[in-house]
Amino acid sequence: MPSQYSGVTGQLHGIVSGLANRVSGHAGPLRRLLSPLYGRALQFMSGDRGITATINGETFRIDPRFRAALPAQYEPELLHVLRERLRPGGCLFDIGANLGIWVLHAARLTGPSGRIVAFEPNPSTADILRTHLRMNGIEQQVRVEPLAVGVRSGAGRLFGAVAGAGTSRLGEANRDAPAEHMAVDVTVTTLDEYCQASGSEPSVVLIDVEGFEQDVLAWGARTIGAQPDVTVVVEMHPTLWGVDGAGRMQRLLDQLGRTAVCISGQANALSEYGQVLLEPLTASHSPHKEINDVRTDGARALPRHEDR
Repeated sequence: MPSQYSGVTGQLHGIVSGLANRVSGHAGPLRRLLSPLYGRALQFMSGDRGITATINGETFRIDPRFRAALPAQYEPELLHVLRERLRPGGCLFDIGANLGIWVLHAARLTGPSGRIVAFEPNPSTADILRTHLRMNGIEQQVRVEPLAVGVRSGAGRLFGAVAGAGTSRLGEANRDAPAEHMAVDVTVTTLDEYCQASGSEPSVVLIDVEGFEQDVLAWGARTIGAQPDVTVVVEMHPTLWGVDGAGRMQRLLDQLGRTAVCISGQANALSEYGQVLLEPLTASHSPHKEINDVRTDGARALPRHEDR
C-alpha cells in the first residue's frame, strides 16, 4: 500500500511504522506512548509548514501531531456528496468543523470565489483548524467562527476541550466518548440568527454536533427548511437523543419538509449512527407556518449557563 505521506516524511514514517509494528501492536501501550512523541518530532522537523499528507486522494499540509485523526481515507460517501453538490463559488457551513478535513476539501471544490464558514467552539481545536488553513494558504477563503450552534444565543458549556476531540458536545459530557472530557465556556448561536446577522446563504450545510442535531435543525428552520436548493448532511447520533428521539426527529423532518437518506451504509437513518442526506420532500413545501411547532417538538432547551 502506498504511503499517505510523501518525500522524507514518507520514508521516515515507513521506517518508524515498521519498527513500531515489530515491538507493539497497532493499539499497544508502547505505541500509544511513543506516538505523541513521534508527532512532536515530526512537528519540529517540519517547522510551521506541517507535513504533506494525502487524504481522500487530495494532498494537503497538516499538523503532524493530529495525523491519526486525518487518515488517508475518510468518509468517502460524504466526499462524493460534496463533489456533486458543492460548486465553484458556493458557500459551505461546516457546523462542528473540528480539525478541518471537510474545510480543506471544500476550499478546493468552491475555489477562490467560494466561501466557507467553519463553526468550531472548542478553542484548542479551533487553533489547530486555523493552523491548517494557514498551512494550506486558504485563510482568506475560510471564516472560523468560535461558536457552538444550538437552540438560542448566549453562553454555554462545551465538554471536550482537548484539542481535536471529535466527541465534544454542549451541556454534558458525551457518554459515547472514550475518555473523560474537560469543560470550557463557549458562546452559542443559532443557525437562523447567524445567517440573518451575517447575511450568509449557505449552499451546503454539514452538521456534526454529537447528539444536538435536532437543536441545530429546529433553530435553523428558516435557513434549511424553506430552501430546497440547500444541501444538508447530518451525522446522526441516535443514542444521544433521549426518549422518543427517533420519533421527535421524524416529526421535525416532516415539518421541515425533508426526508433522511442514508449515505454511509447504515440501514436506518433515524436509529443508527451515520451520515444522512436530508433531501427535500417537495419544492413547494414551506415550513414557515410550522416553525414554532418545529422548535417546540424537535428541540430540547439547553439549560442556561448561569443555572448550572
